[in-house]
Amino acid sequence: MNDPTNRNLANKLYKSYSDASQLCGGGGYSMDELAEVVVKKNVAFRESLNPEDFFDNVVSRTLVGIGFAMNSKSLRVLDFGGGGGYHYTLAKSVLGSDCEIRWNIVETDPMCRAAKSIEDDSLKFFNNVFKSLFDIPDSQHNL
Repeated sequence: MNDPTNRNLANKLYKSYSDASQLCGGGGYSMDELAEVVVKKNVAFRESLNPEDFFDNVVSRTLVGIGFAMNSKSLRVLDFGGGGGYHYTLAKSVLGSDCEIRWNIVETDPMCRAAKSIEDDSLKFFNNVFKSLFDIPDSQHNL
């Protein structure tokens, strides 16, 4: 595998995703190691989270979307490409235990495997959108 830190490769324009992916050993988002790193970073984020210190533009967009979707004391989200659950972590931190959260993330197979260790009743990972729809009662999603 080529060195991904090589600035010449990182700043090069590629004709296709496939061309760029070959420099990473062909795995890209399907690499198990990448999925494991994303999940570990999210776990570290959860452990270090202090709600008073994290308000920035990314957080603002997440919270505004959640605010518009909230119409009760529950939140049901279908999150495409949600990685290791970063936005779930933000929502859970802000909404606290007063809000029932069901957050289903549709991701790649490697990400689903890596994230299995952080799944619980509120946060689940699926490699298939149809399976994720059946997990939430009545398919009632707020977002």
